[in-house]
Parts: sequence; structure tokens; C-alpha cells
Amino acid sequence: ALRKPIGIAASSSGEIYVVDNTVSRVVVFDKDGNFLRAFGNRDILKRPSGIAISPDNSRAYVIDTGGIDTQDHHLYIFNAQTGDLERTVGTRGKEEGEFNLALQVTTAKDGTVYVTDSGNFRVQAFSADGNFKMAFGQVGRKTGNFARPKGIATDAEGNIYVVDSAFGNFQIFNDKAQLLLFVGERGSRDMPGRYMLPAGIDVDE
Repeated sequence: ALRKPIGIAASSSGEIYVVDNTVSRVVVFDKDGNFLRAFGNRDILKRPSGIAISPDNSRAYVIDTGGIDTQDHHLYIFNAQTGDLERTVGTRGKEEGEFNLALQVTTAKDGTVYVTDSGNFRVQAFSADGNFKMAFGQVGRKTGNFARPKGIATDAEGNIYVVDSAFGNFQIFNDKAQLLLFVGERGSRDMPGRYMLPAGIDVDE
């Protein structure tokens, strides 16, 4: 059963992983929606909001957003099959590898893990083992800046797509964090390329 499903990811084998924010766990279903297993609990997860699966399906990366009155702002690395917690990455802060109200996470084909560190107005990249690699972005109104980054995804070429709820657009970066393109703008009218508070994104094959 699900109480407040808020994050979702599918493995390459077709398993569906759902983060339940209220129950503080991850529930796994097969491609037909049949329950398989669950992992995580309130002793570990406080406010889980996003999940991604490694390309080889061995790991599940769960973002815990935390809150304004806690230091529990983490990236958790679980064994995707057994549910065992392998590593806790980060705490609340603004230094490399730290988070402030991080929201979503995705993995690239090479195993790199990308996190939207929303309260720090940036994206952070980690190795598959959770070691810090790089960060890009800063608060601002220019292209390449962020105001309220939320959703994130990668494509087969390693490009990174970041949704910004405040700008009403998504920006595309290469794996060297160079801006390639931005698409859309904020707007409440029903027009092409106008978005109002977009929050998530995915990229097909």
C-alpha cells in the first residue's frame, strides 16, 4: 500500500521503485504493478523525495530532502535487491557534497549520480559509490543559472536536463556542465513552450 508516493524510477529490468514520503520507505513493484518488496524505514528516511536506479540495477539512490529544522539532508545508497543501506552521503550545508533541500536524483549511463541541490541552486554530481565529482549552477536570472531547480534526467549521450520551477523551463547541459540549450519560459497561458511550476522531467531512449 502507498500513502504518499512522491518519487518514482524504473530499472532497466522493468522493476518500478516508488518513494513513499509518508511511510518513509521505498516500495518495489514488477512491470505489471505486483508488489515485490520494500525497504527503508523512519529510522533512516525522514522526508524521502526522489529515487534513481543504477544502470546495472544494483543500487538505489534515495534523496532525503530533510527540512529547515534538521541536518538530515542526505543521499542514501541502498542495495536495490536486498534493501541494505550501503552509504549515507552528505549533511546539511553548502560545501561540496553537502545539501540544502535536495529534491531529485538521476543516474547517467556511465553511473554518475546527479542531484538537484535545490536550496543551494545547483546540481551536484557523484560517482556510483557516492564520491563527490563536481557541482554546477548558481542562483541568478541568466541562462545556466537556477532559481528553483527540481526535476532532473539524463539522456543516452550523457546530457543533463534540469527543470526549473521558477523559470518555467528546462535547461540542457553536457556532462562537462556546459549549457547547450534552454527550452520554455514561465507563463500561465495555454501556449507552446509555456510552463507553470514544472517539477519533473524524463527523457526517452
